[in-house]
Amino acid sequence: MVQSGLNGNILENIFAEVPKLNEVLLKSLGITSSELALLITKKLNPHQSEQVLDIVSIQLEVISTFDTLDNANEWLFANLQALDGFAPISFLDTFVGRSIVRDVLVKIKFGEFS
Repeated sequence: MVQSGLNGNILENIFAEVPKLNEVLLKSLGITSSELALLITKKLNPHQSEQVLDIVSIQLEVISTFDTLDNANEWLFANLQALDGFAPISFLDTFVGRSIVRDVLVKIKFGEFS
């Protein structure tokens, strides 16, 4: 699926379901909101597909950790000491940033900090 590219219309669904991720998705895809309409009508390339799936995956991990979408969103936008005072959402537009957020989630799950 990723190698052949996701249908661009998946972005429309994600944007509707999880609007708080819109800016992160646009930034990680390297597009503006005005370019989104065109991308929705095409297939995403493998890199774009991978970006989208990874961001959605981490959103699901956050929801799993904090039980509800509201709790997950609250955590994603909170300035955390574990991230030097930055909010996790500000890390989600890059692979390295998402890896850092995943590390924090693992520590929370195993009780290293909350």
